[in-house]
Amino acid sequence: LASSCNLCSELARAAPSNSQTVALHRSTPSVTMKLVALLLVGARAGISPKTKIGYSTGGDTSLPMGINPTGTVSVDLPLDDLPISVRLNGEYEMSENEMAPKELTVDIDAGSVGPVDVSGVLTIGDPLGARELTGEATLAHEYGTVTFDSTEAMPKEVTIRALSKAGVEVRPSWNPRIGAPEGLSFDIDARLQADSDRAVIYATAAPGKRPEVRFHFGFSDGSLDITPLLDEGAKATKFEYIKTGLPNGASAKATLQDKTLTLGAEVAVAGGELLPEVTVDLNDVTAAPKLSLKQSFSL
Repeated sequence: LASSCNLCSELARAAPSNSQTVALHRSTPSVTMKLVALLLVGARAGISPKTKIGYSTGGDTSLPMGINPTGTVSVDLPLDDLPISVRLNGEYEMSENEMAPKELTVDIDAGSVGPVDVSGVLTIGDPLGARELTGEATLAHEYGTVTFDSTEAMPKEVTIRALSKAGVEVRPSWNPRIGAPEGLSFDIDARLQADSDRAVIYATAAPGKRPEVRFHFGFSDGSLDITPLLDEGAKATKFEYIKTGLPNGASAKATLQDKTLTLGAEVAVAGGELLPEVTVDLNDVTAAPKLSLKQSFSL
């Protein structure tokens, strides 16, 4: 409790005020257009962007096989005169008549205010249309973190530094908007052998809710994860096996849940990766399997 109080007092000094939070949520479109203009100015200044393009099949598009081209563009802005770093990210879905960015995000690392590290993310949804602007800020201290967003002044989440002993790690968190005890939750990692990921039990526990549990078994050439039917939203126990160490650095994955078998692979190709996948309904083995394909390239 003493460490929690120290955390809250330290972070409160760096926390945004209510007026600042509301102002961000109600920002006018002109603020968004300035951010877009900043991206264009950066491009003209000769900044080298990082680009990842790709496509997936089976989507709800008018293109053949439901092809949905996608893209991501990231630009690091040089701010040598300021103690912060900024990265702009553009997300694109380029199916028919959708060439405009789906959203832009601005990742900001504002350095430290005393012992508190400050970072944030601005998200601009539909930047050339409705221009929906939201924001999130995280204040990190050695005792934990506090996260705010632009919807209200009350913190979104408070986390406390992980507690570790004999291979068991507990990470408490609290949602102040819900209150206690409903807003409390605990992420637990229990290793059967300390400092080894060969056998780990991952669990999330919260008052008044069923626990979420996953058993992880690591092998030299893969892993097996079993998620039993415990949490309220689960439909069936889930089994997931990943095989690594295949030729050319490829890996394969098999997932079985609710009598549905999904087989997938991750294959390195020139400049990117290929992700084929097939889904089989074991309730009706006569039905045609569903095929999908994703491929991406980094430029």
